[in-house]
Amino acid sequence: MARIKVLSVGVDILFLKEGKYVVAYAPALELSSYGRNEQTARKAFDEAVSIFLEETERKGTLERVLLRGIRDIGDVPGRSAGGFGDARRLTPHA
Repeated sequence: MARIKVLSVGVDILFLKEGKYVVAYAPALELSSYGRNEQTARKAFDEAVSIFLEETERKGTLERVLLRGIRDIGDVPGRSAGGFGDARRLTPHA
């Protein structure tokens, strides 16, 4: 029987207004998406995270990418122990 890895990761997401769109950006993953409002930006971001995780797992680079994100998070400008000002926490859907 194959072992299944279960991983729960919290990711800070910044929601930024760019003209008529809202951009959802996760500095730790260097991943972003957008929508007409926060709800559609979040939905698009959830899909982008899902694809990102599937592809990095398929390539065998998921662990390296996640560890890099953890190491680099201290290098993000404006990052403090309390997190980003208006950043919201996201747990990708399984």
